[in-house]
Amino acid sequence: MLAAGAKSAYLLQASDEALPEGFKAFRNKTDEKTIVVCESQRITTIIRPGLSFFIQSGDPLTGVTVQKHLPDPGSIIVTGENGKFDFDLRKLTISNLQWILKK
Repeated sequence: MLAAGAKSAYLLQASDEALPEGFKAFRNKTDEKTIVVCESQRITTIIRPGLSFFIQSGDPLTGVTVQKHLPDPGSIIVTGENGKFDFDLRKLTISNLQWILKK
């Protein structure tokens, strides 16, 4: 995350039961105007993401397999290998503290 330009990065390890309390403690340490990027499907059990990406590597998964793993039916499926992805990051922007996907 830091190599990609993040100002800071945190690791939150918690059991399913402790995840809500752990995420609340993390958010209490950050400014309410801070945009957060989470690398977790489990976090979607307690928050609703502005945008959700499903990153798959190598051979694309079948539709059934992907749907089984998606945290949100509106997830954007991105395939990547060796640091190259089939998604143009220029499609992402932030407006009023929300992620926006430009068409």
